[in-house]
Amino acid sequence: MFEILKNEFAGFAGLQICNKKTGESITVFPGFGGMLHQITLQKHGTLRHLLDSCADAAEMRHNKKARGAKLFPFANRVRDGRYSFAGKIRQLPLNWPQEGHAIHGFIRDKSLDIVAETIFDEYAEIILSHAFDGQYEGYPFPFFLEISYRLTSKPEVIISTKVTNTGSDEMPCTDGWHCYFKSGATVDVLEMQLPPAISIGTDGRGIPNGTKTTDSGWRRFKLIGNTFIDNGFRILENTGKVTTKLFDRKNDMMINIWQETGAAKYNYLQLYTQPARKSIAVEPMTSATDAFNNGEGLLVLQPEHAFQAAWGVYIS
Repeated sequence: MFEILKNEFAGFAGLQICNKKTGESITVFPGFGGMLHQITLQKHGTLRHLLDSCADAAEMRHNKKARGAKLFPFANRVRDGRYSFAGKIRQLPLNWPQEGHAIHGFIRDKSLDIVAETIFDEYAEIILSHAFDGQYEGYPFPFFLEISYRLTSKPEVIISTKVTNTGSDEMPCTDGWHCYFKSGATVDVLEMQLPPAISIGTDGRGIPNGTKTTDSGWRRFKLIGNTFIDNGFRILENTGKVTTKLFDRKNDMMINIWQETGAAKYNYLQLYTQPARKSIAVEPMTSATDAFNNGEGLLVLQPEHAFQAAWGVYIS
């Protein structure tokens, strides 16, 4: 039923898991930090491309919007790129100069190794890895990263991350993903429902300002319309899976984006509607923005210890 193919886009080598019977697939690019480039699933006999992905070679190289990016070892912003850990002040490169922050980690710039390509009756899986030696300005903490991409016969896409601290000291980190979801129409026509969550207020530079709203306004389906969204949320349920739902009423299609919650799982969520209104970023994260400074959801791994978390997508 499944096959794993070498795939090329804009001159770059990718890998595609494909269901030969249905045409459903996922495409990843190991050379761009394991970028999740496309998810294609079937609804009413029609294949739907669910991700608003990089459009050409230039966007692939620079990817300023972090389309499909793996966000590690810090997801979202670190204020001024500066943080203190274990009594030492660290300074990260400021790769978000318009706000003066470090943002979205540095794994998306790394080339990942292909560990395994496996096909079973019920699913096929690609596993990528990266051994980081601690050589990065402001982040001297070695780790070993593994990412599993799985397409199942359900059909469903499941993405799992495992990170092990390979250094001799405690290691701070946060993790997340940055995929833009679309239905084929403008995001304005989508109705959205979030799991119970607290909305986290931010200042003019995108950093949490201490204000929190218990009712996020999205607990029941509501039309996105022309609403601009650039908000972080803390999920209130902390066991099992929770789901963000995007409903395209015209096409009778629900995009379900679930994330594991609980200890060292994806207990936070970031949403962002891009100016072109083609898609909405739905970003499972282990922490709030600027967790390296405010500590909200910050993971601290002991030497030789690991965390593992998963999220996934299906349509209904």
